[in-house]
Amino acid sequence: MTLIANQQPIIAFPVDVWEKAKSKRELMSWLDNYSQESEILPILKMKDYLTLGGKEIQIEIQLYANGEILALLPNTDLAAEGKTIDEAKHNLLLDILDDYDYLASRRIALGEELLAQCNLLEELLKDADSQERFEENSK
Repeated sequence: MTLIANQQPIIAFPVDVWEKAKSKRELMSWLDNYSQESEILPILKMKDYLTLGGKEIQIEIQLYANGEILALLPNTDLAAEGKTIDEAKHNLLLDILDDYDYLASRRIALGEELLAQCNLLEELLKDADSQERFEENSK
């Protein structure tokens, strides 16, 4: 919450709460529950892209009131934090590579969910690698 001299406090509500609220009362009710639960919700969610081997992969960026910035890869449990959006995206790229290396080396022992994540990451990396090789051969 930001206070400006001689003015009411400025409150940043998450976009989904703002869109669903039908009255000031509903917004204030949400704020009371939010304050009591100490739950941290993103104040802004947006789509962005991560470039991997010349291919753009859609990701989600979440900005939080406390200054935290997260980059998330949809359909996985991969997320990375950063002080800036670019840093969060770079950290997510490193997490994708590290996670794939780890999962691929243990593929035989993986459960269904982790195997699906491994396969998804493998497809992303294979597509990116193919794109990179195509661009090298086109030169």
